[in-house]
Amino acid sequence: MAPTRYSHSRLSSYERCPYQYKLQYVDRVKAPLGTTIEAFRGSIVHDALEWLYRLAQNGRVATRDELTAQYQTLWEAKWTDEIRLNKPDLTVTHYRSSGQTWLEQYWDHYHPFTQGITIDLESSVTIDLPGGATMIGYIDRLEKVAPGHFAIHDYKTNNRLPTPQQTASDRQLALYMLGVKQRYPDLELERIDLVWHFVRFDEEVWSHRTPDELQAMATETGHLIETIETAVACGDLPTKTSTLCDYCEYRPCCPEFAHSYQMYDDHPSPDAPTLTPAAALALVDELVTVKTETQQVTRALKERRTEIETQLTAYAAETGHTSVFGTDYTAAVSTKSSVAMPETGSDARHDLETLLKTRGLWEQVDQLSASRLKTLVNSDTVTEDLREAVNQYLNRTEKHTVRLRKRT
Repeated sequence: MAPTRYSHSRLSSYERCPYQYKLQYVDRVKAPLGTTIEAFRGSIVHDALEWLYRLAQNGRVATRDELTAQYQTLWEAKWTDEIRLNKPDLTVTHYRSSGQTWLEQYWDHYHPFTQGITIDLESSVTIDLPGGATMIGYIDRLEKVAPGHFAIHDYKTNNRLPTPQQTASDRQLALYMLGVKQRYPDLELERIDLVWHFVRFDEEVWSHRTPDELQAMATETGHLIETIETAVACGDLPTKTSTLCDYCEYRPCCPEFAHSYQMYDDHPSPDAPTLTPAAALALVDELVTVKTETQQVTRALKERRTEIETQLTAYAAETGHTSVFGTDYTAAVSTKSSVAMPETGSDARHDLETLLKTRGLWEQVDQLSASRLKTLVNSDTVTEDLREAVNQYLNRTEKHTVRLRKRT
């Protein structure tokens, strides 16, 4: 069997969700959902720019109107009703017109498209990695900028402009750079630039990789492929949920989301003949109700417990009783006082330390031990004025505890 040829999208699928990788590349399951409109719009923008540069490659510069007309023709030809809209507040018309706007921006920016010589479009490139793994990719546009200077161009329709750190660590174009070097070993290529065109923002970002960076990326990618192959061999391909799940074409096949596509079905499935998806939905709703009511009852009981303990504590304080008898249990009421000293570094802390040192009590309180200071202040060995002077820096609190014990 021929060794597997990987692609950047295939590696990204595993990183995004190993279970999606399993469905798509191991089990070869056909995606039950159509592509998203965001992905469709991106592919049409790519196709229109490929058409634009193929004409320019042959010496004809398309007009702005011709480019937008070609975009609209491609949209009409490739549109299907299976394409999904994930954002109900955005219409097909919005997506279609925004793609045209981006192309018009691009035409205005780069016309007459003579920045360099286009060598190839949608160019297939093979990348040999350390360890023997092979990858394949497709370069949107390969350009000769100057003698010994190539540029790899990639069109992006992302809704976010990445940071310089993100493009500097991008794997896809770095792999393509390695592939171009391997494709043209005899050319004296002194420089290969990586160029991202973020057409939504009319921005381009240029980057470069040193030989050491390129080698490190190739080694890291080889290790990732080894990890994937080990996971496949072991069957260790779990689900991994994220915000990207909203755009996944395999949601109906995923155990994390499959029930949401069946939950109104009243027919039992072969895998669970005793419970229909609709019945399972009803049980989940009932569980929510039960948990909510449990929390409400628990909260009410806790509040009542606090009220009872407060009343018993007050009764014990008024009567001097430390035990209050019930029919079968006795409530033992205790009070523990604590002393909180000023925070270290505060003015109050400094003043308290100075007071104790000047009165010759610093050693007795073990350099301000809370327990020793409390003992000292409560003893008969200090004068009343000293006790009051120290107490003004202390925060005294009392904790009341009520414990039940079985009567014997």
